[in-house]
Amino acid sequence: MAKVTSLILNKINELFNIGIFYVFPRPSIRFIRDRFKGKNLIGAEIGVAGGENVRSMLKTLNLSRLYLIDPYTLYGNDYLDGIKRK
Repeated sequence: MAKVTSLILNKINELFNIGIFYVFPRPSIRFIRDRFKGKNLIGAEIGVAGGENVRSMLKTLNLSRLYLIDPYTLYGNDYLDGIKRK
């Protein structure tokens, strides 16, 4: 996944001469990491979709438990198209 994303971003940069990058960890995850400084945390994510944010949480935070909540229902073409692009 990361390799494909990197290839796509490199191609966009090459074609349009613009820089696009993915921020890891995400700002909200960095805030939690810095605020709780290694404490054991219990987390939850509502709307897991492709799991990109979950990966960021698992790599960055000291989680003793993580609840992942997703209704597993279809939301329409725009939502599905966004997931397929990942």
